[in-house]
Amino acid sequence: MADRVLSVVPFLLAVIAFLLYRRWRQLPTRPVCQPTRASLATLMVGLGLLLAAVLLGSPWLGMVAAIVSLLAVLLSFGPLAAASLAPVWALLWLVLPLPFRGDQRLVLWLQGRAAEGGSLLLDAWGYNHVLAGYVLEIPGREFPVEELGRGLQTLFALIATAGVLAVWQRRTWVVGVLLVCTAPFWAVAMNTIGVALTVVLASGGTDVATNGAGHLFVAGLFLSQFLILLSADRLLLFLTVSPGLQPGEDEEGNLVGVPEELDETVPPVPTPEPEPPVLVDSATRRLVLGVLTVAFVAVGVFQETAWIVRSPRASAATVHVPSSDVHGRVPLTDVLGAASLPSSLGPWRSVDFRVTTRALENNMGRYSLAWCYADARDDAVFSLDFPFTSWQDPAGDFELRGWEIESRTEAADEVAADVAGEVAGEVAAEAAGGRSLEVRMRDASGRRGYLLVRRFTDTGQAIAPPARAGWSLSALCRNAADRVLSRLGEAGNEPVTYQVQLLVVGDLPLNEDQQNQARQAFQIAAARIAEQLWPRTSQ
Repeated sequence: MADRVLSVVPFLLAVIAFLLYRRWRQLPTRPVCQPTRASLATLMVGLGLLLAAVLLGSPWLGMVAAIVSLLAVLLSFGPLAAASLAPVWALLWLVLPLPFRGDQRLVLWLQGRAAEGGSLLLDAWGYNHVLAGYVLEIPGREFPVEELGRGLQTLFALIATAGVLAVWQRRTWVVGVLLVCTAPFWAVAMNTIGVALTVVLASGGTDVATNGAGHLFVAGLFLSQFLILLSADRLLLFLTVSPGLQPGEDEEGNLVGVPEELDETVPPVPTPEPEPPVLVDSATRRLVLGVLTVAFVAVGVFQETAWIVRSPRASAATVHVPSSDVHGRVPLTDVLGAASLPSSLGPWRSVDFRVTTRALENNMGRYSLAWCYADARDDAVFSLDFPFTSWQDPAGDFELRGWEIESRTEAADEVAADVAGEVAGEVAAEAAGGRSLEVRMRDASGRRGYLLVRRFTDTGQAIAPPARAGWSLSALCRNAADRVLSRLGEAGNEPVTYQVQLLVVGDLPLNEDQQNQARQAFQIAAARIAEQLWPRTSQ
């Protein structure tokens, strides 16, 4: 999803640069840069946002700081240039992704709404189908909603197109904002029709959900969305802009209903001259600009120093987790394998062992070693995922994959009596006990998931999961303070961490006894992995 969003950014930035150049050339006079009180105040706001971005380690907030600082530059060229260039500047906000993975959550939610709408259309057309959560089923075929909702991949491209169209056509702010806001609606509406058409064509033997035909189908949906967007632009223009009064004659032959600007008998109303910008005297301007320049340089030096300090420590920490060797073997596979865990884990029996390599920036870790188990009722997967540099909430990753989180708790697990006899060594004992994250969830088809997660450093020391900040002001402030203190105090001294997790999936939720069995199985598996990864400290 992030790749699809980022693919729009280069084109949008190129269009913004072109529009800025075009409008700059159309200015009646070449403005001179003279900082005013408004521009200096805006630049100070940008400096504050940049400082907060550096302290919190937030690239997203850094992008906000850059956009605000650019506004300060526009304001320094005077009100005429700022008024002409501000609509183009507003397009930069479309480059900024929604915080907290909001773009991914939005697309996932809209895909669900499109599938529901497509199901209603299929009901109206009389096609036999079943919508089971995030899967639409027809005789002999199942369509995941993510596969059916491929038309929503172009959502952010359509939103960017709406913004560029409004600026290109010099629409008012009201029309421009409304046009951008209607883009998601048209995307969902057309994708709803696309869902229904995909199922109808599949029923007739034509597959447009995958392969090259699927790309052509998505391109056709985007073209339809774009044409409807053009129609919406004309409709909004008709509803918000008055066409003026048509001239007519009264009984005496005098013209009536003529706008005043066209009636020669009515003197034109003088247009007031725009108020000059509030300039700052030369000495004060030089002083403020000097202070702001030094402040920006100081923030940059602090960020560069933190990076220099952090880089060798991170490199030294990642030595323990090398990349794949020349033969493509995954790290730790010479230590861990299918026989590293018992063939029976709690009530489950071993069925498979898998090794997975992902992209470097994947939130689920670069590498995964997974031991798959099953019984007559549930499937269970115990996995070792690595490397990480901090605690990332795995529940959020499951949410993005369509799971609904029912509960999320952090608890200290006491080593059960049945487990204590199988644990030997200090590290293994700590791996069996300690604090873990416990998540209960369900997917769209009604299946239940029970997840246990724990993190360890590269020396086998357990890491307690952080409490969830929530949305309260005090929790957010506390979380921000922790990030600042961590960044200033430890200067990037975050160890590489390993994650072990047990995921149990079944049609029914686990009762209390079954949850206790899962906890004991998780303790045994975590202890066995710790014994083999850190044998010197497990003696």
